[in-house]
Amino acid sequence: MCGRFTLTMPDFDELARLLGVSYDTRLAARYRRRYNVAPSDAHWIVTPEGETGRTILPAQWGYGSKKLPVVRGELAPRQFKRAFGSGRCLVPADGFFEWTGEKGARVPHWFHPAAPNGLILLAGLCSEGPEGFGFTLLTTQPNGTVKPVHDRMPVLIPFDKADRWLRGDNDEAFAFIRPAPDDLLVDTVVSNRVNSARNDDPECLAPANDAAPPPKQGRLF
Repeated sequence: MCGRFTLTMPDFDELARLLGVSYDTRLAARYRRRYNVAPSDAHWIVTPEGETGRTILPAQWGYGSKKLPVVRGELAPRQFKRAFGSGRCLVPADGFFEWTGEKGARVPHWFHPAAPNGLILLAGLCSEGPEGFGFTLLTTQPNGTVKPVHDRMPVLIPFDKADRWLRGDNDEAFAFIRPAPDDLLVDTVVSNRVNSARNDDPECLAPANDAAPPPKQGRLF
């Protein structure tokens, strides 16, 4: 389902360089490392700018009047026809969380690139309202890494296909609604501090000391 995610890159200028975006320099002062981004939080989205460029903007995680945090990617072209046609965006992150276990004993799993400071691009839809931009994440079937933990995962866009997602026609975009390669991410069981959205610090990503119990797959979206 992807109810939380992270973006821990230390430097906004480096993030902007990797994303190939232009930005208002005043935004850099608002940037901070995030270890537990939750629905309704402010985050960053990448949108097209002009005919060939990209820009990075602040936005709120939650789309439309219902503040939807996630949408099934397979249904998005029909349920959100306008946004899927002209409101596609990228959400930069370096990992996302899913949980196993029973209520009261939830075990957080952080799915992230194996390389330190690895960046991933989550597929999203966005729209602008009176209070600024809002966005939702698209989900798809899980790959082999995520499947033991959850029955959905975020749609991930390869860096070299970013413009095709942002600017391609609907058929091109829909082709990205598929699981990421199995070897793209690793699963790290981390501290249960991340279970509370109030906690947003490096300790959230500390590897758990105790072995996780056998997974009980989550279901939601």
